[in-house]
Amino acid sequence: MKKFILSILFTGILFVNPMDAKTSSENNFQETRVEQRVISFNDKFSYELDENTSWSISNTKNNSSLQSGMGSITDFVFPETGTFTIEIFEVITQTDCSHTHFPNKIVVEVSPLKLAFDFSTIKFNNEIIGGQSQDNNTITVDVYFSNTKNESIEFTNGQLASAGVGVTIEGKLVDEKTILTPGLNHLTYKLAGTATSQTYVMFNFIDINNQVVSYYLPTKIK
Repeated sequence: MKKFILSILFTGILFVNPMDAKTSSENNFQETRVEQRVISFNDKFSYELDENTSWSISNTKNNSSLQSGMGSITDFVFPETGTFTIEIFEVITQTDCSHTHFPNKIVVEVSPLKLAFDFSTIKFNNEIIGGQSQDNNTITVDVYFSNTKNESIEFTNGQLASAGVGVTIEGKLVDEKTILTPGLNHLTYKLAGTATSQTYVMFNFIDINNQVVSYYLPTKIK
C-alpha cells in the first residue's frame, strides 16, 4: 500500500468575468496542491491522469527537464536518486472557480535505499485467536535489502500496525537495532494487542524509507 502527504497553500481569490464564463483555462483555480511521494531507486513511477492533462518532470537540484507528455505517466524510471518535481497542467472548463482533479505538483523523493518484503514467507509463532493477547506471539518475514552503495545499514524504525474491526495488534522488531545487509534478511517482530473473532486483519509494516507496506491475512481470525 502505497501513503500520500497533501499540502494546500491558498494563493488568493480568483474573480471570473461572466463574459468569460465558458472560457477553457489551464491551471486556472484558487488552490495550489502539492503531493509528496517517496520511492526507491530503480522503482517505476506511474500516475493516472486524464488524456488531455499534460505534465513535465524536472530534476529539482538543477531544474533540468527530463521528460514531458500528456495523459497518464506510466512506468517512468528516474535516472538517479534525489528530489524530482512533476508539474501537472490540467485543462478545465468552468462557469466559476472550482477544484481541480489532480495536484498542481508532485514532489518525488527517490531514495538510495530499498527494502522489499516477501510476504509469501510470513510466519506466526502462534496462531492468532480472537480475544487472546498476542504478547507472546511473533511474526517473521523475509526481506531483500539493497542500496546504491551496497553497504549494510542499521534499521531502527522496524514497526508494524494493524487494521480491522476490533483489532489492536501492533509490533516492533525484536532487535530494535537490526543490521540490514545487502541481499536476504530475516525480520522478526514481537506482537502485542488483540483481535476479535471472525474479522480480517491487515498488517502495515514500515519500511526503510518510512513508507507503509501492507499485508492482508488471507483468513478470518478464529
